[in-house]
Amino acid sequence: MLSHNNPREDDYDSQHDHIVAAKKLEPYYPLFEVFRTRDIKMVTLILAARTIYETLGTFSYFELDKTLSYLHKKSRQQVIDYLRKSRWIEYNGIDYEMSDRVKSFIYFIFTSLDRNDLSISQTIDLSLAEAEMSSMYNYSEDVAEDLYVGKLFSALNNQNGRLDRIIHKRDRQQIWKIVTSSEGKDIVKSIKTIQKKMKDTHSGIFASIQKQQDIHELCSQLLNKISQLGEICNELLGENTRSIGEYITPDMLDAYLVKASIEQLAGIAEPYFAAPKQVMQLREETIIAKAITLFNNQPEDYVETTPPPEPVSFVEEEVVSEIAGNPLDMLYHQIVTRIGIKREEDIDDLLFENMDTFGRAVYRTGQTIKLCQDLESTPDRKDHKITFEVRDEMKSIYYGPVEEMNRTTVKCVKGPDNYGK
Repeated sequence: MLSHNNPREDDYDSQHDHIVAAKKLEPYYPLFEVFRTRDIKMVTLILAARTIYETLGTFSYFELDKTLSYLHKKSRQQVIDYLRKSRWIEYNGIDYEMSDRVKSFIYFIFTSLDRNDLSISQTIDLSLAEAEMSSMYNYSEDVAEDLYVGKLFSALNNQNGRLDRIIHKRDRQQIWKIVTSSEGKDIVKSIKTIQKKMKDTHSGIFASIQKQQDIHELCSQLLNKISQLGEICNELLGENTRSIGEYITPDMLDAYLVKASIEQLAGIAEPYFAAPKQVMQLREETIIAKAITLFNNQPEDYVETTPPPEPVSFVEEEVVSEIAGNPLDMLYHQIVTRIGIKREEDIDDLLFENMDTFGRAVYRTGQTIKLCQDLESTPDRKDHKITFEVRDEMKSIYYGPVEEMNRTTVKCVKGPDNYGK
C-alpha cells in the first residue's frame, strides 16, 4: 500500500518499466556534474574538450595538457579538474582515458542538439538509424525491442501528425513541395524501407503482435496521406488554372526572379515606369543670371545677418550623494527573498552565486555572521529571524572560487506578530 506522506518516495519505488529503466542510469549521474556550474562560459569550454576523444586514446597528463593548449593555463586546469571530478576522464593506474560511453555521450550532445531542420523523409530515416543502434548495445531482447519500437513509433506518429496539419491547413507551399519535388518519393521510400525491415529483420524480436500492428498501421496512414496530398494538389492546380491559366507558387516566382537576366527584368518593369524627367544642367551662365536677378531685387540697405543665438541660462544644482542603504539591511532582504518558503539553504547556494574570488566569499560569510549577531541582540527589529549553523561535515563545491568547506546552513524563520512593531 502506497504512503501519502512522501509521494516522491512512492513514485521512486514504483515498478513502472520506465522508472525501473531510469534507475539503471543512476551510476552515471556524475557525468552530468559538469552542467552544475552556473558559469555558462565554463560549460562551453568543458564541452570543447571533445578535442580529447577526437585526438587521444589513452594518454598521459602531459599529453592531455598539450592537447588543450589552446586554452589559457588557468582555464585549462579548471577544465581538467571538472573532467576528472565528473569522471569524463579517469585514471586507470598508468594512464588517463576517456571511456567509449563518455565519447558516445559527447557525440550525441553535439549531433542531437545542434542539428539542422530536417525534412519528413530525413527525420524518418534518422529515427530508423537511431532505433537500430539499440541492437548494438548488448541489451536483452526485451530492452532492445522496447527501445526500437519506442523510437520508431514516436517518430512515425510525429510525422503522421505533421502531415495531418499540412492537409488540414491546405498549406499550398508545403503540399506543392512534397508532391512535385523528390520529397514525396523519399517519404514513400523511407516507409517502404521500414516495412521491409520490420518483416525481414525484426519480426523475430517482437514478443507482442500488437506492437508490429501499430507500426504497420502508422506506415499505412503515412502512405495514404501522401496519396491524399497528391489529390489536394490536383484540386489546387485546377483552381489556379481556371483563374490565371497556370499554377504559380511563391517558390516558382522566387526561382524565376533569381534566374532571370537583367534584360528580362528590365523588360518586365519598363511598361510600368514613366520616362525620366529632364534634369536641368548647372552652367556658369545660369549661375550668373540667377545671382544678378537676386541682387537686383534686394533693397540697397539690405544686409543679411545671422541672428545671434538665444542666451542660455545655467541653473546651478546641488549634487546630493545618498547612501543606498545599510549593507546588512540589504543582505537581510536578499536572504529573506531567496530562501522564500524553503526556510533554510546552504550558504554557498544562497550567497556564492556568480562569485569569482575567494575574498568575496569570505566577505559574504562574515557579513552573514554579523547580521545573525545583530538580529540576535535586537530580536524585535526585524520580521524574520536568521540563524547560522556550521556542521561538522565537509561539502564539495563544483562552481565558484571555493572548492570545499564545512556544510553551513542559513535558516530563516518568520518571527512572532510583534516583530517589526
